[in-house]
Amino acid sequence: MVGLFFTYIVEFDHLIDEHRRKETGNLLIYLHYFILFGLSMVTVALRFIHEPEANHVFAVTFLYVGILLFYIGLDIANYYNQRHLRVSPVVKGGLYCRHPGRLLSIINQP
Repeated sequence: MVGLFFTYIVEFDHLIDEHRRKETGNLLIYLHYFILFGLSMVTVALRFIHEPEANHVFAVTFLYVGILLFYIGLDIANYYNQRHLRVSPVVKGGLYCRHPGRLLSIINQP
């Protein structure tokens, strides 16, 4: 959880180009829905994992979807990054390719 918050701080405190012209910043406002829902889902999933009555496959899936939502929000924020600090599409593709593997790990559990 702490790592997610540090990632958020780095993105919005250090990487965003605050001097862009002809930008309203509305996208920055609305992408926080992804981040907020993602962090909320991660928090709830971490609580569910420790509950003996909870379905652990659901809890882990909920955790992965929350992390994915969080990183989708950060990916959208990449549009506002300083030009030399933007993440390349190759790196983004590599990061998103990990999620199907995580989902397969859930499906293949006995």
